[in-house]
Amino acid sequence: MILALQLIVQATAPLTQGAGMKVVFAQLTGDIIERMLLDVAEKKIQHGLSFSEAGMTEIEDLHTRLLANLKMAVAVFLHGDLKTAQQLIAEKVSFRELEMRYADSHLQRLS
Repeated sequence: MILALQLIVQATAPLTQGAGMKVVFAQLTGDIIERMLLDVAEKKIQHGLSFSEAGMTEIEDLHTRLLANLKMAVAVFLHGDLKTAQQLIAEKVSFRELEMRYADSHLQRLS
């Protein structure tokens, strides 16, 4: 899922240079994520599945961090704040590492 979004970002980067296009791209990205999450939720409901307590805690943690990153991204977009941009870049690396660690934890719980 994340790889697909990264490929979309790379492929559309030249098209999203203007402020208006960035807003449209952000909306499109949100729509794609929403559809992906709805698909996962529907499959879990159909099969009577749910996340473990630890898995749900990890998802909530990632969600909280994602919202904080979104706020930073909006600040960078609106104000061109270099310090916040640098924080966002550092958080991107940290977020990816945490995401991989949680994915590994998830797979270990399934084993």
